[in-house]
Amino acid sequence: MVIGDIPDFICRYSVTNNLLIYNHFIKSILFCLRRATR
Repeated sequence: MVIGDIPDFICRYSVTNNLLIYNHFIKSILFCLRRATR
């Protein structure tokens, strides 16, 4: 691995991680809303 590749790898990793966290966050909000409206 060349040093120039590291920032790109970190960038891609953090973006994927953020999407996973965001997806989980949305799902829990929707779940809470669904329970609240009942």
